[in-house]
Amino acid sequence: MKTSPRPPTEPSLVRWPDRLPLATAAIALITTAYIYSESGDHGMLVLTVVTALLALLLPRPLPTSTRSLVWGTLLLIMLGIVANIDRFSGTANATLGGFPATPYDRIATVMFGAGLAMLFYPLSNHRLTIIAMGLLPTLTLAVERADDSATLTLTRRICIIVLFLMVFASLLRWPESRKNRTRASGFTLHEWRWRILLPLLWLLLTVVLTPLATVWARLGRTWLYEQWGQHPVISYQAYQRGRVLSVAPPTGDMGRNMRLLLEIDGEQNPVYLRETVFRNYAKGSWTGRSNIGHPLTVLLQQEGVQKSRQERDLYGLSADADPTRLTPLLFRPLRPERMASLCLPGTTRIIAVDEDLKLTLNSDGIAQAGVNVPGVQYEVYTVPRGEERAFPWPQGSEFDDYLAIPEALTNSVVNWVAQCAGLSQTASAATARTLVESFFVNNFTYSLTPQRQPGARDSIAAFMFQRAGHCTLFASAATLMLRKQGFPARMVSGFYCSERHALTGQWVVRERDAHAWCEVWDAAAGCWLLVEATPATALPDIFPDPARWRLTLEQLSHLWRQFLDRLRNANPIIALALLLADVFTFVWDVAWSPAGLAVLLVLLGWLALRYLRRRQAERRIAPELRLRLELVRTMQQLQKRRLPAHRQREPDESWSVWWQRCQAHLPEAEREIFGRLLEQYQSLRYQPQPDPAAMQRWIAAATPDRRRKSGK
Repeated sequence: MKTSPRPPTEPSLVRWPDRLPLATAAIALITTAYIYSESGDHGMLVLTVVTALLALLLPRPLPTSTRSLVWGTLLLIMLGIVANIDRFSGTANATLGGFPATPYDRIATVMFGAGLAMLFYPLSNHRLTIIAMGLLPTLTLAVERADDSATLTLTRRICIIVLFLMVFASLLRWPESRKNRTRASGFTLHEWRWRILLPLLWLLLTVVLTPLATVWARLGRTWLYEQWGQHPVISYQAYQRGRVLSVAPPTGDMGRNMRLLLEIDGEQNPVYLRETVFRNYAKGSWTGRSNIGHPLTVLLQQEGVQKSRQERDLYGLSADADPTRLTPLLFRPLRPERMASLCLPGTTRIIAVDEDLKLTLNSDGIAQAGVNVPGVQYEVYTVPRGEERAFPWPQGSEFDDYLAIPEALTNSVVNWVAQCAGLSQTASAATARTLVESFFVNNFTYSLTPQRQPGARDSIAAFMFQRAGHCTLFASAATLMLRKQGFPARMVSGFYCSERHALTGQWVVRERDAHAWCEVWDAAAGCWLLVEATPATALPDIFPDPARWRLTLEQLSHLWRQFLDRLRNANPIIALALLLADVFTFVWDVAWSPAGLAVLLVLLGWLALRYLRRRQAERRIAPELRLRLELVRTMQQLQKRRLPAHRQREPDESWSVWWQRCQAHLPEAEREIFGRLLEQYQSLRYQPQPDPAAMQRWIAAATPDRRRKSGK
């Protein structure tokens, strides 16, 4: 009987990449995971070592089908999230340059997991590129977290080593890549010139035309508004700023500034929301805001104060606050860039902010969270509404600025005090507050367009002469009059909240609700009192209600923000990673308990019993039939390993038809070997009398890296 010669077993038949490039890339990943894990948990390092060992020990790479690549990458990314769950979920409270590091850790974890998955596939150039891209964010975070010069130097050296390893792995793949490369025509000199000149021209035009376009857009906007008889929307910061508060009247129609700034959840109306405090007055403006922040101490969980819906730290503002009498209000800033600080009611006694933010108060009680004022939600606990007391921080006798009066206005303030009946004789701050409020309410009118007094050099003096002006002038005059009588007083700007949204049911603050008032220190009671010198008929709640269409749009925006908040708080990736981490911890703990060991022994016994039964069933099969089944199985595995899923043989397709369809998609050397093996397979598979020795030789040739037992 004529037998075909044994086919050669070239590596191109079952092509497993050279171990050296794979080992080099694995060492680069392990080194990167090591320096990344130095400042935290070592879960990522353990995962990388185990994954690299598995990739090196596998007899062949995984198939490069789309399904295999996608699911393999997703699995490694998920395992990376589980291994790095503390940093990925933000529970580690890590920061970079004062900002939360959680977003950067999430990007690094996902990209590193994708690079780690590439170890299980043939190490082509583009997969080496994916590994390198996965290393970059992790290396960057490791450098940023270096806390001393020695660690920074070591980290930089390791980064250089990792870079060298990736370059070395790419060079090891260079001969193979040159073999499979198709020559393509390069760019001509003309094409390179335009590729360089066009971006430079675009950058130059952007720099030159942007200022002109901004000016033209502003002028065009103003012209369009004037043509329609409207006024441009003027931000309240035009007359109320974080550092300076001008007493000049606001421009435009305040009633039209209806953009929402705050949403407040709660039953109690906060009314006065203080944003900024000013001490000194000069040349028509209030200044003197303190830049010094005083950190507060986090309160222990007290009975009666429930933890917020999200995990927040509680900060107490006064020692005498009774937690059982506090009312919570949840603040949601919609335009944080237009607010100078966290807006707080004067009745605030406890502030709750996110755990990764640190709350500070300046010397005047202005609250800040973090580096600036981010658009984060915060919660305040206020005392029930009753006597309108002001913010409790600090003591009124701590600063001389609370009694400062401009020298140019000293004589004028004396005359103003004399005009207020009973103010010069009272020694009580509470009585002085009542007298000042009555004086302005009964003798002055509210006006956004006061007439300038001929010869007057100061806006407050003109206001006291004309007896008409806006809220900033009322509060400014009241502050100076109280100071003249020896009562410490401060100028406060913020918002007057009086609107409950008709559709959302929340308290809302709009730009038109900007307001100013005065606070006076009552030494007898040991507290600040709010002084509202502006007549009640002129408070921001006199504005007409917004149109129905505006309310509808605001409700849609509110529903969208609620959806995003719930989606953000219920992150499915984090939830799944936490679940997998809990399952792993549970299984690990149970496995080493007596009950777990018993279950493990029972499971191993059951698996051994199944294996023995299967072996017995195989022994009952005739040796020739068993050898034929192994021959068929080997051929099916061979074509699945060498071709993608869409080129696999169909169940009703013959091997000859399949080979005519797919042979053009194999390299020439591999096509010759595969064709010879297929011809031998069909000869052995369909011959009437099986040849066991020839079948075993063919199986050994088709699977050189697997040990087979000869059938008997």
